[in-house]
This record gives sequence, C-alpha cells and structure tokens, in this order.
Amino acid sequence: MNSLNNSLSDVVSSFNTLEGLYIYESNYTNVSNVVSENNSGYGVRISGGQTNYFSSINLSSNNIAGFAIILSSNNSLFDISSTKNVQSSGGPSGIFISQSSNNLVDSVVTVNYTYGIYVANSTFNTISNVIANFNNYSGVYSLLGSSNNNYSGIVANFNNYSGVFLIDSGYNYLNNITANSNQYVGILFSSNSNNLLFNATANFNDRTGLHIINSSNNLVDSVFMNSNLVDGLSIVNYSSKNIIRNGILNNSVNSLNFNLLANDNILENLSLVNTNTSYHDLKFDSDGINGTTFIDMPYIGNYSFTGDGGTVIVKDSRYGEIKFLQAVNGSGTNFTNDIRIGNNSATVLSSSNPGLNRSANVTLYNIGNRGFTNPAILKDGAICGSG
Repeated sequence: MNSLNNSLSDVVSSFNTLEGLYIYESNYTNVSNVVSENNSGYGVRISGGQTNYFSSINLSSNNIAGFAIILSSNNSLFDISSTKNVQSSGGPSGIFISQSSNNLVDSVVTVNYTYGIYVANSTFNTISNVIANFNNYSGVYSLLGSSNNNYSGIVANFNNYSGVFLIDSGYNYLNNITANSNQYVGILFSSNSNNLLFNATANFNDRTGLHIINSSNNLVDSVFMNSNLVDGLSIVNYSSKNIIRNGILNNSVNSLNFNLLANDNILENLSLVNTNTSYHDLKFDSDGINGTTFIDMPYIGNYSFTGDGGTVIVKDSRYGEIKFLQAVNGSGTNFTNDIRIGNNSATVLSSSNPGLNRSANVTLYNIGNRGFTNPAILKDGAICGSG
C-alpha cells in the first residue's frame, strides 16, 4: 500500500482463493513475466495507484477476470494473454477496466471469456492491437458512460453475440476494427452519441454488419461489410443524425435497413453490390422515417418504403439535389434511376413508382445564366404546378 518504484518479475501464481497478483495503491511499479492461472478471483488486479507498467503477462482460466484495472489511472499494459480453457458465461472478462482513466492497453489476446475487453464508466483509455475472439458475449464491450476512449487495431471475431458493442457510451474513437463471423452482429452501437468509427470491416455475421440503435450524431467512415446474413447496415429505434460514408456493402439480404423513427441520417458514397435480388438495397421497414439524405450514392437498386413512407433528400454534389417535402412511399427496382440528378436536370419517375409523385424542392448547382426569360420546371413535358 502506498508503495513506489517496485519491480516484480518472473512470477508464477496459481490456484489462489482470490487474486493471483494484487497491486493496491501502488505507483511506478514495474511487473513483467508473470504467469497467473486458475485463481478464483482475478489473475492480476490493480486497484488505486497510478503509472504502473506491466508486460509479458500470461493469464489463464481465472474466474472473475484475467486482468482488472479498478479506480486506477495512467497504467501501461503490453503483451497480455488472457484466456480460459472453456468458454465462460456469467460475466468474467479477459481485461476488465472500471472507473479508470488514461490507461494504455496494447497487444492483447483474450479468448473464451464472457467479454474479451470490458470497459465500464472509464474515460480517456487507449486500447490497441487486440485479438478478442470466441468470447461468450462480446469481444469488446463498453458501457456506463465510458467516453473519450481510443480503440484501434481491434479484431473481434467468432463471439457468441457481437464483435464490438458500445452501449451508453460517447465520444469514443474507433479505428481499424474487424468484427467477423459473430453470432448476432459485427459492430453494435446502442444508446450512444458522438462516436467516430473509421476503417471497419464486418463480414459473415449471423445478422448485421453494423447495427445502430437509439444512437445519434455518430460518424462512420470507410466501412466494408460482406455477406452478413440479414442486413449490411441497420439504423433503427430513434437513431438520428448519424453519418455513414464511404464503403462497400456486399452480398447482404438487405443492404440498408431503417426502422422506427430513425430520422435525419446521412448516407454518402456507399456502394451496394450483390444484394439478394429477392430483397432490397434500401428498405424503410416502418413509416414516419424522415429526413434521410443520400449523397453521391453510386447505385441503389431494389427499394421499399413501408406504409406512408418518409421524406428523403437525394443529392449529387456536382449537380444538385431533390428534397421531398412530403413522404414518399411504395417500391421499385431502381432507386437510382427513379430519382436522379444530372447536369442541369432533375428527374423523378413517378411512372415507375406513383409513391414518388410528391412535392419537392429542386436545386441545381452551377447552372449559371442560361438566358432563360421564364425558367420553369416541367412534368411530363408540361409546366409543373406548385402542388
């Protein structure tokens, strides 16, 4: 307690009724080359104190958690292996971080726990170069207001629920995330806001690549989702003002799925390819979803707006935009062709889908002075009325 500048190395600690190694209220401790296994509590636990350094820690089959950081800050962990011989249930974590800040966790393998990495009520931590596979619930799990954490180089595959799951978390930065072959969803945001997700791959998940539920103001950039069994991307349950841009959604049942008042979301430059032809590139699974903006989308084929539908904005950043003032509905086989903008032109093919015959504001960019005395918008070759 209250100790400083100690070193521990070449430690083996097994079959203890509590922790294998417990560092309490200590600062500047250097711990290396530890084997801690089959303990009833934690393999290694640090509580209180700060600025401790751990490296080359091998943790196996500890019952509560492999490595726990509780009420402690500014610690560094490198080269941590935390595994269980048999997949666990009921809460154990490979790495457990609670009420702690400014810790660095790098080069971690965590397998067969309930949660690979568990972060609760913790801020400004950096977690990088992690393999969190075959856990009973999630590879990475963040909750209880955990914010301003940095996750990078995360591989979270073959988990029984999700690869990466952030709930009630905000202002986190995630980069270079791989979440494949999980039994529910690759990446899940629930009740989150203002997170940044860059360079994410979510393939072969049993339901959805990226699922955003009751979450707002998140930015997702550069996503690649292949062969997820239900949706490539789903935005549901009051999720609003999220921006999803730049990426490829390949070989999904539904590429894009919206549900339950998911309003004012922006989709930009997403390539939707090889979608199951019996389903949809774009599906509004409930009505009343408004303000969805499509910017520079290369192609959207099959589409469906349930019930009364919702309002949408279609924008080509070179030529202009069409902003529907009333909800559009119905379905069609080529959204890109039915609502399109070209050089000095805007087209809505309500003949293909009568549900598109709705009032809209049309804006054309950079057309200059074309010398028209009385410019007008035409519908089927005749002047279009204000209604």
